[in-house]
Amino acid sequence: MRRRPGGPSRRGTGTGTGTGGGGACACAGWRERKKLATREAISFAALRLAVEHGLESVRVSDIAARAGVSPRTYNNYFSSREEAVCAVGADRAWHMVASLRARPCAEPLAEALSHAMVDDHDVVEPDKAVLSLVLFHPGLRGEFFKATSGVQRELAEVIAERTGHDAERELLPALVGSAYQAAWRASVMYWLRDDEGRSLGSVLREACAALAPLAYALEARGKRSPGTQRPAHQPEKAQAEQARPEKARPEKATPAPTRQSRASSFAGPAGGGVG
Repeated sequence: MRRRPGGPSRRGTGTGTGTGGGGACACAGWRERKKLATREAISFAALRLAVEHGLESVRVSDIAARAGVSPRTYNNYFSSREEAVCAVGADRAWHMVASLRARPCAEPLAEALSHAMVDDHDVVEPDKAVLSLVLFHPGLRGEFFKATSGVQRELAEVIAERTGHDAERELLPALVGSAYQAAWRASVMYWLRDDEGRSLGSVLREACAALAPLAYALEARGKRSPGTQRPAHQPEKAQAEQARPEKARPEKATPAPTRQSRASSFAGPAGGGVG
């Protein structure tokens, strides 16, 4: 069974019912952390073997032996060596979405996106050989994009939540998210061929600074009209504001009577005249 990138299946991690629920929850958390650690160990082993010996030379038994697990355990986590090799990069892409979601709500979108994209690379500089393998190897390129295909949608949803937009009905959240994803790919490709010794974090930060006006514009637009529709009472409010100046105007003088009105005012009671 194919699992979503970012972790093993979460089946069997319920907290249970009745007394002792706290202990069951703690056990479930420990099991989940152990599964994640095992998955990472297998993926790193597959990645290093592919870099050292070439993807075509890597076998499941080699990956399992390097990770210290059995081939059966390997098959519980990955369905192919390509999936195992790409898992590290795919997990990083999903982690960016999780990092953005965890940023403070009051933080401007441009700053939140920059932190989510750059902070991990400031801590650990990726291996150029690893990134080159995942991004450019013909046998891995398709697997990597398949593993990260849902990132764009979730990134758009998080951006929409932060800015008061609707990711299902509006183009702009997806457009901004796609722009930042494209900036990540362009930055990585630039960094791979750069010979000036720049860190990937500095290149990514430069790319985020270039896209910041786009993020600020989306955020400002969302704050001006939260949601997708104006309130139903908005037209009445506008009419009231337009009518307000007329209330402040002084009363106009009574217009002079017309010739017909003068004649009627001199007329006596009905049926009678003057004198």
